[in-house]
Amino acid sequence: MRIKPLVTFSLIIFAIIFLAIIIGDYLAVKYPANIQPVQGLLIPSSIAIAPTPTATSSPKNRLPRNASSATPLATLTPTPKPTTVSNGGVSMADVAKHNSANDCWLAISGKAYNVTSYVGSHPGGQGTILNSCGTEVSGIFASIHSNFAWNLLGQYYVAPIN
Repeated sequence: MRIKPLVTFSLIIFAIIFLAIIIGDYLAVKYPANIQPVQGLLIPSSIAIAPTPTATSSPKNRLPRNASSATPLATLTPTPKPTTVSNGGVSMADVAKHNSANDCWLAISGKAYNVTSYVGSHPGGQGTILNSCGTEVSGIFASIHSNFAWNLLGQYYVAPIN
């Protein structure tokens, strides 16, 4: 049985489109729009990366030959504000008290997070977080954020919610 040229052409076009969609989805998962690859690390584009030192005519500004000009990861993410919880857990009423730009906690998946120091670095803008301070945001957080964000969130963990 012979396949007509139009059917063959259609199947080839379908295969090309299918592969483009699969590859596009793979790349979108690997490199979300707000993430850029930097020296082998995925860094949110909203986080400022300190310029690397360069050699100049001044010996004080030169890097030693064996020095790396790579920016350490610790300088790329905001440092979380330490929070202590005496009883090992917090209630939603406790989380609700932390509802301002200067003291912002979120409840996500049964855990409290103090994201105050991260608000200014959020790729979606400060308002996105500030509108939710002191509330439970598991659904919206899970529906929008990548594994990178989930891993970053761990740095801001306070306590389980009782």
